[in-house]
Amino acid sequence: MGLPVSVVVTGCDSVGVLHHALHAAYTFRPMSPSATRALLARTAGAAARGRYEKYKTSEIFDMTAKHPPWLDSAET
Repeated sequence: MGLPVSVVVTGCDSVGVLHHALHAAYTFRPMSPSATRALLARTAGAAARGRYEKYKTSEIFDMTAKHPPWLDSAET
């Protein structure tokens, strides 16, 4: 939530989860620039390898990669 966004989509399957999400949003305070830099420095290695975010770093979850004709505008 510390980055500029226009929309945040969150799943709420109960009123309790909704209240928890609203509490997090209302009480959120961004980290200081120095704290942000420190966090990014500590996590840079894991982020660079993409081990925990395969949906961002591989074609495993991208069905378009498995169907190249989808990218051809003549096919749509």
